[in-house]
Amino acid sequence: MTRTAFDVCLVAVSESSTLAELSARPGVEPSDGSHDAGDAHLLKSRGTDTVWQCAAPPPTTSLEEKFEAIARRLPAETVQQARAVIDRVYISVGVFSDAQVPTADLTPRCLAIAAAYGAAVEVKVYAPVDMDS
Repeated sequence: MTRTAFDVCLVAVSESSTLAELSARPGVEPSDGSHDAGDAHLLKSRGTDTVWQCAAPPPTTSLEEKFEAIARRLPAETVQQARAVIDRVYISVGVFSDAQVPTADLTPRCLAIAAAYGAAVEVKVYAPVDMDS
C-alpha cells in the first residue's frame, strides 16, 4: 500500500527585517525552520534572508485541510498588512511519499487560500521515502 503525507507552511521572506520584527506583526509564533538573516539553516534553498514560517499542525491529513489550518491560524489580512516589510510570501508544500508517482491535489480552495495571501505555491516532492521511520 502506498502512502503520501504533506508538510505545508506559509513562508514570509524579508531581506531587511529580523525574525522578531516579522513575528511581532502577525502575533503568531514562528514555526520551526524560521530564522534570522545570516543564520545557518539546513535548507540551503531558504537563502540568507530572514525567513518566518507558519506550519500546519500535524493532526491534519489532507492537503486542503493543511491549507485551511494555516488560514485559521493566520488570517490572510494579517499578512497583507505586513507586506511592507515582507519581500516574498509563498506556501511551501512538501510531498513525502512511497508511491511510484506521488501526487498533490491543489484544489480550488487551496489555490484560493494562496491567492488571499498573495502567495505563490512551491511544491517539493521527496520520493521514495521510508514512511515507517
